[in-house]
Amino acid sequence: MSRTIKFAQAGGPEVLEFIETEVPAPGPREVRIKVKAIGINRAESMWRNDKYVESPIFPAGLGYESAGVVDAVGKDVTEFAAGDAVSTIPAFSLSRQSRNQ
Repeated sequence: MSRTIKFAQAGGPEVLEFIETEVPAPGPREVRIKVKAIGINRAESMWRNDKYVESPIFPAGLGYESAGVVDAVGKDVTEFAAGDAVSTIPAFSLSRQSRNQ
């Protein structure tokens, strides 16, 4: 089990909840990361307060900037291996990612 940060309404830090989540094995061309740290950037803070250029679709999540270690790789992954140190940065709509979580 893993913990994910979610919120079901707009507001300050008090709307954030840690939710226990089962993390599936990675699919083709995917990696799974054991996250060691996340960063909450200005856009995510504004998004949580519904003051960003797009509104959250609830339930929504935070923590798209992260650093950790690859703990599993899916089929056809050649650029990464288990044990590699990695970091992530969002390159997508925050609302789009929330729907996929």
